[in-house]
Amino acid sequence: MLKKDFVVINLVILVTIAVSLIGSISLISFTAKRITVITPPKISEIKANSATIVWSTDVKSIGHVYYTPVTDYSLNYKKASEIRPETDHEVTITGLDGGATYVFYVESINESGQTRCSRMRFVTPDKFSITRNPVIYHSSPTEVDIYWGTDLESQSRFKYWTEDMLNHQIITTSIPKNHHKVTLKDLMPGTSYSFDISCELLGSSAKTGVYTFKTMNKASESSDKKIEYAREAVTSPYKIIKKIPGQDISYYYKIKKEKNLPDINISDIKTKLISSTKVKIEFSTDIECSASLLYKNKYDIEKHIQGSTKTRCHSFILTGLTPDMKYTYKILCSEKDFSGYVKGNSFNTPKSEYRILDEPVVVNDPSGKLKIQWSTNIKTKSYIVFRKAGGGYTGIWNKNFEKHHSFTLDNLEKGVKYEFYVGNLTKESYHLKSSIKTFVS
Repeated sequence: MLKKDFVVINLVILVTIAVSLIGSISLISFTAKRITVITPPKISEIKANSATIVWSTDVKSIGHVYYTPVTDYSLNYKKASEIRPETDHEVTITGLDGGATYVFYVESINESGQTRCSRMRFVTPDKFSITRNPVIYHSSPTEVDIYWGTDLESQSRFKYWTEDMLNHQIITTSIPKNHHKVTLKDLMPGTSYSFDISCELLGSSAKTGVYTFKTMNKASESSDKKIEYAREAVTSPYKIIKKIPGQDISYYYKIKKEKNLPDINISDIKTKLISSTKVKIEFSTDIECSASLLYKNKYDIEKHIQGSTKTRCHSFILTGLTPDMKYTYKILCSEKDFSGYVKGNSFNTPKSEYRILDEPVVVNDPSGKLKIQWSTNIKTKSYIVFRKAGGGYTGIWNKNFEKHHSFTLDNLEKGVKYEFYVGNLTKESYHLKSSIKTFVS
């Protein structure tokens, strides 16, 4: 009996030693170097209702993707995760809305710690399309600017040619944008050109038909700069087989020369400053016509607004402007064979009247909950974004317009350090947020 007990005791000791050795080996493997991201996150595939995000790390870890739509400043992040540790990570997000913009960031976690990448954006391409047809500005007989727009930021591919060209000329842009512009130089005066445009957004594409225009003659160089809405050509598929009167801009110049017709007269241009971020521009034309406005400051790309109706009294409201900034703008008008163009106008937005009066403060209320309070000099919407240090963000939004802002934070862990910042949004969509601050619950 004693011999059996001795054997059992020895077996228990051996098992204990083995388990401790395995634990030590596991501990050694778990305390390896911290996670390093080798390949940053990118979108590998996107559809109307899903997106796949990939990245890689130097050691195995479980990947998480935190994401939220940016609509209405929603700040409650959802999470999608891998089921096992990997070095090559791939996470697919489902249940997305088509034509929506999302913000996301990724985390990689294992026993040695975690690493997080900066926030990025993507747009689901369900509603992607070219929403503004091309507008052509003839700056000289050998140079034109062509403008168009897309409803989502995208890359573009502009292709142009003549009947005598052996190869098509192609211009591509790598920076995604809504408002597109190309400049064609070294063109042949008095020559008909054709072009088409395609735009790409994460695997989704949109394409125009084929358009045609004719460059000015040399004799017109000093006096006849003009603007024109592009007309679609009759093509098969890249060669013009028929020219219809009124669809080639040269037809307009023939009529104008024979009958001495004037361009559209643009007058009574008025600029009204509504606020530091909002301006109204009004003007009149001598005939009913379509009009559009191109405007920019020295830091931004040129933006384009298209008028919705044909009229003689035109009005455009520019929103989302930068306070205390100089803007320049051009007016473009077109009606059948007539066109008008005015440039060189400008305005200065005033300094912002909107500011945070009192910096956010943390207050303990009688119930033991924490309140964040601050004030603004005008009524605004407000929100707060907070997180436990190293954790995911949580946001609370107040859509009421108020001057005094207060948020109560519930269910905080005691004795834990939190980070937060606050933000406000005016009726004119001017957005301001505080710096990141901290408190201990």
